[in-house]
Amino acid sequence: MAKKQSQLTVDDRVFVGRVEEQKQFRAALAETLNPPAGENLPYVFLLYGDGGIGKTTLAKRFRDIALQEAPFKDKVQMLWIDWEDERKKFPELQVGREQIQAEDVFDVIRAAAVRNRWGRQFVAYTKALKQTAEAKQQVAEMLTTGDKSDELALVHHLS
Repeated sequence: MAKKQSQLTVDDRVFVGRVEEQKQFRAALAETLNPPAGENLPYVFLLYGDGGIGKTTLAKRFRDIALQEAPFKDKVQMLWIDWEDERKKFPELQVGREQIQAEDVFDVIRAAAVRNRWGRQFVAYTKALKQTAEAKQQVAEMLTTGDKSDELALVHHLS
């Protein structure tokens, strides 16, 4: 008697196809398990493309591979970001893809990380944002005083 194969599901829905994409994802993910010495930055897998072609379902399948299959299970941390959900929260993202700034993308990633209690991973970035805001404030104050010598001193101070 033949064994009945279990169906592959994603969010309780049958998942078929995309065999090559899954194979490529497993290969790419396997490379992240043993990064080169001294490399400690996170790896980011980004899926993008036209709407309605199954990116979200494929991304969820990738999530399941990373979190449930050997050799990845218990070795991978995942921060799930649904771009469509984030667009509703961030007005900066409610523009064409070409107009989205890298800083805005990083802000979305940081916000999602904070929501998942990973905020400590962004201490240096948060510090840099604060320093940038303070520098902008100093520049604005100097420019409104009208003293040209102060502008030159500020440029030297900030460089």
